[in-house]
Amino acid sequence: MKIVLVGRDMAPSQAFAMLAEELKKAGHEVALFAGYGKPLDVPLAEILSAIEAANCVVIGMSSSADLAEEEIAAARQATAISVPFGLYVDSYGACAKEWFAEFREKADFLFVINEGEREKAGKIFSPTRIIISGNPTWEQFTFPKFSRREARWAVGAADDEILILSPGCKSPVINILLWGTLLDALNEIKGFKFRIVFCYHPGDRTVSAADPALIVKYKKESGCDVDDLKLNLNIYGHLFDFSPVPVGITPLGLNTADILTGADLVVDWDTTVAIGAALMRIPVISAASIIGRRQKFFNTKMETLKVCELKVSRLVRGPEEMERAIRELLTPEGAAAQKKIQEEFYPVSPDKGASVRIMAEALEVRIQEIKK
Repeated sequence: MKIVLVGRDMAPSQAFAMLAEELKKAGHEVALFAGYGKPLDVPLAEILSAIEAANCVVIGMSSSADLAEEEIAAARQATAISVPFGLYVDSYGACAKEWFAEFREKADFLFVINEGEREKAGKIFSPTRIIISGNPTWEQFTFPKFSRREARWAVGAADDEILILSPGCKSPVINILLWGTLLDALNEIKGFKFRIVFCYHPGDRTVSAADPALIVKYKKESGCDVDDLKLNLNIYGHLFDFSPVPVGITPLGLNTADILTGADLVVDWDTTVAIGAALMRIPVISAASIIGRRQKFFNTKMETLKVCELKVSRLVRGPEEMERAIRELLTPEGAAAQKKIQEEFYPVSPDKGASVRIMAEALEVRIQEIKK
């Protein structure tokens, strides 16, 4: 049997890569088209051609209509030629994305993260096959690559420093608001040695956040010197130059999940890392700007983040609230209170790979049903 997997954003791409390996072990032929937060490096025609020969297709739901272009095209192709396809609803409220509305009566099945999201999706989508698979990328956080000591060594954090990881999102505007608020708050807190690591999102296409290969590509296309190009377009530069505390970025060759085990605190807005931190029982703060909140509502129709609603992350607005939250979460009592809630809502599964096995088994069953 041939199964096609299509995802542009980082989260579905990572999940589909794991799913592809599981399906291959079961003897299936798999065509994986994954962007990992960046533009897919294959022509759209190649994806559509693969779907023509497929028995089943699984499609991610990326975070904007533009980023979901290939996913939408894949769903339309599958619909047109009557190949069963399903959607992977990888996060809270993702089933409400309007750019996938045309498939609410056409999708054959859905994968969702939990019972609450199944109920929500059932009110929007018509498929009776709504499978609670969990999220494979969330599960991976409970099996970290490095120890706390190794992760801190990788980012240069001393034993007496408070290491704050602050993962960004795709929007440089939201990132600047987030990181500026964090720096303002830390400037008012005395008596601690802080170190921040800004973690660029792979979908952040500003040059300062881009990978080295992309910078070289820009150099070739523009004829500019790489250093000049980075200087001219480095919109985050002043955050590093004038920060009141030491600031770094995720080391080359590592990702945020690799170094998360070394963190004493995570400060973000609407990233998967907040859930990873909750699973690792690391204190989390979600810093809401008006731009971030309005974008979240536009994408999911949710007024707030689920992690804040559950109180596994502390919601703050502005540097004063940020300062108070940091002070409280750095106390044993404050950290313990949040940890107790994290344990309640994000229990750690000892079964590595459970989510992808659920997905693979569900696809196997569906393919057998189709064959009959």
